[in-house]
Amino acid sequence: MQRVCVIGPCGAGKSTLALQLGERLGLPVVHMDRLNWRAGWVEVGREELVRQLEEVLEQPRWIIDGNYGGTMGMRLSQADAVIFLDLPRWVYRWRVVKRLLQGWAGRTRPDMTEGCPERLDREFLVYVWRFHRDARPRIFERLAELPEGVELITLRSRREVAGFLERLSD
Repeated sequence: MQRVCVIGPCGAGKSTLALQLGERLGLPVVHMDRLNWRAGWVEVGREELVRQLEEVLEQPRWIIDGNYGGTMGMRLSQADAVIFLDLPRWVYRWRVVKRLLQGWAGRTRPDMTEGCPERLDREFLVYVWRFHRDARPRIFERLAELPEGVELITLRSRREVAGFLERLSD
């Protein structure tokens, strides 16, 4: 694995897994959230996002975490491996709430652009709540169209994620 996409719902652990993979495989990690947002939750705009992403995709080795449906095709077409965190709804929904309970509200997570503090607004909650119904089927459609030779790894539980990482360490 030299060019890896990590996708899945908010709270599934995409960024954490990407960082762990980066350590084990010696690959640079790029967070889509950092490419898309400037301080104060200002989006860079599609043109700038695509330009930045193209620069990353030109590199021979990378791990990119995040969904961003508008650019997912670009990433999937260049990846040699895709990891889909298809965790149960209750797991990722709980983790989103847990971030706030653990004191992330008002603080910037390490995988996010500085100046974009964690927030739990209605729009975000609705997106997380509806992910399984709305976004997940679209992800499956994209995964069905992966180019031949791309390894698809679907992890459906915390145990499967831990086992996958353990096998990489062997």
